[in-house]
Amino acid sequence: MFTITTSAHRPDDSMLGADSGESELLRKKAEQELHEKPEWRDRDIQALRDMVLGEQELNCRMDDAFLLRFLRARKFDYDRAFQLLKNYYKIRLQFAYLYVNYRPSTLTSVFVHNMQIVLPDCDQYGRKVFIYNGGRGTNGRWNPEQCSLDDIYRANQMCLEMAIEEEESQINGFVAIVDMKDFGIHQAKHYRPAYAKRVISLIQDCFPGRFKGFHFVNENAIFDTLFVIVKQFLSDKIRNRVFCHGYDMTSLHRHVCADILPRELGGAKPPMDNSEFVREMLTKDDDFYANTKYGYCNASKIRDDEGKTIEKSYDGSSVVGSYYRKFCVE
Repeated sequence: MFTITTSAHRPDDSMLGADSGESELLRKKAEQELHEKPEWRDRDIQALRDMVLGEQELNCRMDDAFLLRFLRARKFDYDRAFQLLKNYYKIRLQFAYLYVNYRPSTLTSVFVHNMQIVLPDCDQYGRKVFIYNGGRGTNGRWNPEQCSLDDIYRANQMCLEMAIEEEESQINGFVAIVDMKDFGIHQAKHYRPAYAKRVISLIQDCFPGRFKGFHFVNENAIFDTLFVIVKQFLSDKIRNRVFCHGYDMTSLHRHVCADILPRELGGAKPPMDNSEFVREMLTKDDDFYANTKYGYCNASKIRDDEGKTIEKSYDGSSVVGSYYRKFCVE
């Protein structure tokens, strides 16, 4: 359930579902992998809340359920969870233009292309599976002039925001599959350096999700050239979780079971169709928008990890590397 509220929401054991064998396994996994103990949970959440209260200029959601996802994402390390939470709001400050009228109903022109979805079924490890078609949509090859990268970024983040509301996702994590079929030089030219850096920053430092694997399929030489440049900005942890399978779907299936995958990925399910997922997301339209009222209040007083004032970005023109820019332009 997607719930955005400022009232205290106590994440007791009932949030993990009924008293079933499955929920018991989830509780055990949370304790073993995330160091989460039900008897300490209230204390842990309050500790993070106290840290947030000491952060000047930050108007933050303070409900238990919201704070808990940051603790889980950083294995209940208070300092790291607090840094992640601050980063979550700092990226929204730096790229404020992306979060104006931030609601699914403004992106129906993106979702209709069927480029992204969170599958209804989890994989064999209980992880949510996010699929992004990086080179094509329902009507053929992706046209950046009709569907901008900024809107795709917004749509993809909304999918992840929707999924992270589920406690199973917070504990078991995500796996992402990126299908690069039909990705060509015309599409590659639109991947500006700052865009790549922004996506990497969101995944590594600014989103309270446990990303357990990134799988690329149908990638070609153009993608390979881009990825050689991009991967140097990945942390060792994330880099070790990236797998490029080419056109070998059996290689993908060794990581994500074919039973839950759509036909395009060699799976047993019908072709990918995000319509039901989007319909559910649209019912939370007002909730997404309500969440935008939170954040940092005074940009001039906010510093990044290097102590520098955060400058708002409007056109994505900052440079990650001149050679990357050269490739994207030529």
